[in-house]
Amino acid sequence: MSVTVFKCEKIVASPDCTYIPGLMAVENGEIKAIGSEVEIPAGAEVVDFGAACIYPGFIDASSHLGINKEPFDYMEDTWDGCDAGAPMQPQLSVKDGFNPASPAIEKARSVGITTAYAAAGHGMLMDGLGTAFKLRESELAQDLFLADTQQLHLCIGDYPLMGLKQMGRPPMTRMSLMEMLRGELNRVKRIVEAGEDAADEKTAILAKALRREIKVRIYVLAAQDIPLADALGKEFALDYILDGLYEAWKLPAFWKKNPQTVLLNGVPFGPMQNSMAAKYDMSMDNFTTLEQAGCEIVLTADSVTNTRMLPYMAGYAVGEGLSEQMALASITTAPARLLGLSDRIGTLEAGKDADFSVYTGNALLSTSKCLATYVDGIAVYQDENLGGAYA
Repeated sequence: MSVTVFKCEKIVASPDCTYIPGLMAVENGEIKAIGSEVEIPAGAEVVDFGAACIYPGFIDASSHLGINKEPFDYMEDTWDGCDAGAPMQPQLSVKDGFNPASPAIEKARSVGITTAYAAAGHGMLMDGLGTAFKLRESELAQDLFLADTQQLHLCIGDYPLMGLKQMGRPPMTRMSLMEMLRGELNRVKRIVEAGEDAADEKTAILAKALRREIKVRIYVLAAQDIPLADALGKEFALDYILDGLYEAWKLPAFWKKNPQTVLLNGVPFGPMQNSMAAKYDMSMDNFTTLEQAGCEIVLTADSVTNTRMLPYMAGYAVGEGLSEQMALASITTAPARLLGLSDRIGTLEAGKDADFSVYTGNALLSTSKCLATYVDGIAVYQDENLGGAYA
């Protein structure tokens, strides 16, 4: 493949690095050079986006793209992201239910999202394994998946309790829920400490978590459950991240004492709310509470079709007090680190994947429009009115 050089008024290479003007040379899906002065090789194709801005490809680190169907008929359709057959099924994998033809993936491409994570759950105590994937165009799911990005999903609080109580199955209280989680983790901990082999896949996955070979996500929404989730992660020395956090704003002293990277659900704080979000006591102070406590925020739309709202959720957060640098990092560098992919994505640098979006202006403003999205140097979305000049 020949070299292609992209030109524009500005390249926002990362939250703390901007090139004006911007030039970026791409070959074989990889960034070869980037800056305000880049030599254009003889014979290179030049794509001039004029007054537009180039951004790193955006990342939703906890979507339900490809796994939960939308539109969804609760009476007829299968919710593939959460299996209620048993309260603890860590061995399940979203790879076995992923649909690469989901129309929501195409919608996500249209706003510059180039990488996403398909989450397992949320609904049971242990929902299984999620995985990261590129928003490439392919008929085969395995062509999208990114190796070594699976993470284990646990859930504490109302979500599992509501579903299991409706079925008349334990646990039905927070006391029972925590006892069941600790009991299962201690069972596997004894096996690990004894140096024994796992007898089944369920035990094998939990053994990896206890050996810190895979990251654990603990989905928790209510303020009363957040310290419980954090304590569980510490008790078993897990490599964990707290996920959801609708009521994080209620615990400023807790966060100052325990600053950490958090996975924040953006739905309640954007221009829409989902049905579950409306059940919680939320405040726009969530953003400033976490940032002022020294937490790094990874923002997620936690959705299917609404994944396309991710850049605007980040911009909305700026309006509510989040710094613009943190807002941009929350959908680029921070999720790349969470997924273990910082060496490939999250910023635009020589040697990294050529995943980027082209916007008419500041991508965090709703007045800006995505003109094009590239994954591995290949256009996967172009606005029908794209005015780029090709030389």
